[in-house]
Amino acid sequence: MNLEGVEKTMLLTLFAKAKHSQQKNHKFYDSKAIEVMSKVDYDFSIAEKDKMMQLGTIARTIVLDEMVSNYINAHPECTIVNIASGMDTRFNRLDNGKINWYNVDLENSAKYRLKYIEDTDRVKTLAYSAMDQSWAQEILIRKDVLIIVEGLTMYLTQKDVEDFVKNFVGYNIIFTHFFMFWP
Repeated sequence: MNLEGVEKTMLLTLFAKAKHSQQKNHKFYDSKAIEVMSKVDYDFSIAEKDKMMQLGTIARTIVLDEMVSNYINAHPECTIVNIASGMDTRFNRLDNGKINWYNVDLENSAKYRLKYIEDTDRVKTLAYSAMDQSWAQEILIRKDVLIIVEGLTMYLTQKDVEDFVKNFVGYNIIFTHFFMFWP
C-alpha cells in the first residue's frame, strides 16, 4: 500500500513526534509514535532535514495536547473525533481510560494507519473524507463531543471550511492550520 501526495505528510508528523520524544528535554513523550515509526518502511531523510516541519509539528502537538487534555479533564467520558487523523497517536498520550476516540481519514490513509495502529474497543478508525459528513452516523455520541481538525484546513477551500463548520454548529471544534489565502 503506497501513500500518495498529501497522505505522506502523516509519516512526516509521526517522525517529528517520535524524534522529539527521544530527545533529552522533550515536552511530550510519545512511545506509540516511536514504536510505529520503527516499523514503517519509509525513507525519513526528507523529514530529518525539514527542521521547520519538525518544529511546527512539535509546537502544534504541545498546544493541541494541552487543549484536548483540558477538554478531557472537564468532560472525562467524552467522545473525540480526530478528522484527517493520519498516524496521530494523541489518544495514546491523553487517554483517561473512559473516552471514546474516532480517527477519520481517507480510505487509503485509514487502511495504512490500521497496518500499524490497531483499533480497540474505545478507538475506531473510519474511512471517510472529512467532507463526507456520513462518518458522523458511525459515531457513538455521548453528551460531550470534541472534534479535532488538525492540519487539514490548509488543503480546503473557504467554502469547504464554511460547510464543515455549518454541519457541526453546537459541537466543540479545535482547528489548527486555520490560515488561508483566499481572495
